[in-house]
Amino acid sequence: MTRVGKYVFTANTGSKTISRLIGTGSHVFVDSQVAAAIATGGAPTDIDADAGVLGVIDHGAGQSHLSLFRYNEFGELTAQGTPITVGVPNANGVAILSADDRDRI
Repeated sequence: MTRVGKYVFTANTGSKTISRLIGTGSHVFVDSQVAAAIATGGAPTDIDADAGVLGVIDHGAGQSHLSLFRYNEFGELTAQGTPITVGVPNANGVAILSADDRDRI
């Protein structure tokens, strides 16, 4: 899961999708069961977002992929480009950093 303002995005390994939830105080509501599908057909294992970009790592057919999405103020996801083949079968994490974050590493 990753949080963007009031939205929480979850990587759903079994259904190969991303869901969008809304957090309001002490309650969480499912806003969209399928906010996006993983184009590679792989099973997503990690997700992160920052500065309008959401990244998802998935595994499928002996390979890992990184899919990138843009999100807007309504939590709507739009795929950006084609998924990137990572070059290893079991990549286990993704971190999306804004330009400001890079200076702190």
